[in-house]
Amino acid sequence: MTFITVTENILITPAFNFTLHNKPTLEIGNNGHTTLTLNCNAHQYIELPDSGVPCLENLSSCDKGFTFKLTLMFTDLNSAEKTYILSSGGDVAFNSGMGIYVHNYQLIYGVKKGFYHWVGSYNMSNSLKLNTWYNYEISWSLKSGVSVIIDGIEVIHVTAWSPSPGVEKTNPVLIGKTTGANTTTCMKIRDLFTWTASRDILVDHGVLPG
Repeated sequence: MTFITVTENILITPAFNFTLHNKPTLEIGNNGHTTLTLNCNAHQYIELPDSGVPCLENLSSCDKGFTFKLTLMFTDLNSAEKTYILSSGGDVAFNSGMGIYVHNYQLIYGVKKGFYHWVGSYNMSNSLKLNTWYNYEISWSLKSGVSVIIDGIEVIHVTAWSPSPGVEKTNPVLIGKTTGANTTTCMKIRDLFTWTASRDILVDHGVLPG
């Protein structure tokens, strides 16, 4: 998905529009990429719309799962704090949804739906570098569990779930932040795509490579 332009606090894309908080900036490069920059010192983050991709906010409507594909770069990192890539509150008590973040150089990805909780982690202490682009594919479904692919390598894949107290509270999907938190993430984002289907379904239909 190409970021086209920013009008006041709205990021315009071909598919739908995003709400920008605290004025993130859009850069248009000579290579055709448009890059959105989030400055954590200014508490900047992005809110995805619930129209068009409602399943990403409310997992009860996610019959086939979901997949995010994006290219990102961390420009600053406090390892002692949770550095969120995407979140709809999946790691927050009494909330359902998803959350993927870096904490103490561990990449942690979890999804909570009803009584089900999937979570996986990956040690990034020897691989994570600032100011370096990484390609992420983040997916979940009731059948396939959670998975994360970074630069073509699967680093998280967990199909088993553990029981969790049933919760129904849902939140918007945020980029660079989670619900209830004041801190945001310093990063750059480009080439963001979302599907209301798990990655294995997208591979079977030739949308993503196997």
